[in-house]
Amino acid sequence: MERYHRELTDENPEYQLILQDSIESDPNDFNQTQTQVWRNELKVGDIVDVNLELPKSQGDLVWVQAKIMQIQFEVYLKLDFIFDKWQQKQTINKWSVKIQQFGIHTQDSYKQRDNLKTMMFIDSYKFNNWNRAIILDIKEMKLQKHDYCIKMAFIGWRIYCELEGNNEDEIGSFIGWSKSFDDWVPLYSQSIRPFLTQLQHLFSEIKSTIDISKNEITNQEYQRI
Repeated sequence: MERYHRELTDENPEYQLILQDSIESDPNDFNQTQTQVWRNELKVGDIVDVNLELPKSQGDLVWVQAKIMQIQFEVYLKLDFIFDKWQQKQTINKWSVKIQQFGIHTQDSYKQRDNLKTMMFIDSYKFNNWNRAIILDIKEMKLQKHDYCIKMAFIGWRIYCELEGNNEDEIGSFIGWSKSFDDWVPLYSQSIRPFLTQLQHLFSEIKSTIDISKNEITNQEYQRI
């Protein structure tokens, strides 16, 4: 495998482009995974679990689901991150320990997300940053280019607080982005995180302006999401 990798690196510029678009993997992963037969049986259309680092986090790692769209040079999987379009690099080596069989790491955490409810405060990634946000609605929707429905959350990137809001709408006084920026996000996306887990530095600032205890699901109940 190392010889094959070296020849492609030296002779094929397309291979260089694939490497640039690839999720970083340890070259020694092959030694751990080479006996796992299922990796050689992967094909276009299969879904796998993939381990990613959350953007602009403290190195937080999460498992997400991705569909194999193409197999390049026998070992590189071109992926469609079904719920997590924030992920920029789309390719991974099939021998990487960062991919596992479908559902091993995501099944339980995705089921946990079915407990999310409207009017719950969350952290959500948008505008290239983490923001305090609120779930305004949840419904099943059929997306373009997909022949199935998925659960979607209608997210408002703001929090409502009685005392220190600098804007107001029909719900009340709030801090954050107006409803013109509200958008639908897959409920199973890792861009939805427990409230203040990605914004810990704001906790002391915000705890005096809102009553976190009013959240219908606490961070303790939500810790596995």
